[in-house]
Amino acid sequence: MNLFNFFNFSSLAHNERKQADAALCTKNERTKNGADAKPCLSDVYKNGTRAKRRQTDVPLCGRSMVEMLGVLAIIGVLSVGAISGYSKAMMKYKLNKQTEQFTQLYYAVLQIDITNGNMLPYLEKLNLIPREMISNNNYIYDVFNLQVVLSADNEHKNIVITMSNVKDQNNTLCLNILNSTIPWAAELSHVGVDSKQSASDEQHTQDWFFGDNETYCYSNQRCIRTLTLAQMQNLCQICYEDYCNLYIAFNK
Repeated sequence: MNLFNFFNFSSLAHNERKQADAALCTKNERTKNGADAKPCLSDVYKNGTRAKRRQTDVPLCGRSMVEMLGVLAIIGVLSVGAISGYSKAMMKYKLNKQTEQFTQLYYAVLQIDITNGNMLPYLEKLNLIPREMISNNNYIYDVFNLQVVLSADNEHKNIVITMSNVKDQNNTLCLNILNSTIPWAAELSHVGVDSKQSASDEQHTQDWFFGDNETYCYSNQRCIRTLTLAQMQNLCQICYEDYCNLYIAFNK
């Protein structure tokens, strides 16, 4: 076959392929596209065109600024909730720990017989004080860093808790400590609050509830064993910010 016949044959083959492609178009497609619609493209050509269009129309990978801000907002809300839940759980843990510490103190105080003075050295020697509470300056401190003084006189063995260094939590902590004394009502002489507006003020505000061995418990019904939440709240509200001591006195 010479060169002229080869190109002529190729042209004929190309025309036949175009006619075959046009025959694939349905009547409905021609009607839809209008009277002047061009012959349909072959499936191969159409698929190739779509592929090219997809390659050029694909958006860049990544997130828009609005989407990122939305994600950050969700993370912020979840973080606030998690922090709040953690704070509540930690507070509950520390309140339980405080109850445990004071329960050990009550038990320790009942184990020794001392006339008067500081009970701490004796309790330390007997290893009756929780180790995390002991300080080197003759004071002990609970899990909330409340200062606790242990002393004895001729009538009582006293636990004095300074509440003034926890101004934002003193009501909650006071309630928790008072609640811990209720099971010990039979051994207690009295519990109460002594407060004044400033350390230099001579006028004190005081209120007391009494243990089972006191006459007042039966006559006035101000008993430790029957302390209600409302009574404890009223007692704790006496505390002023600058000076407030919570007294827990055991019978000798």
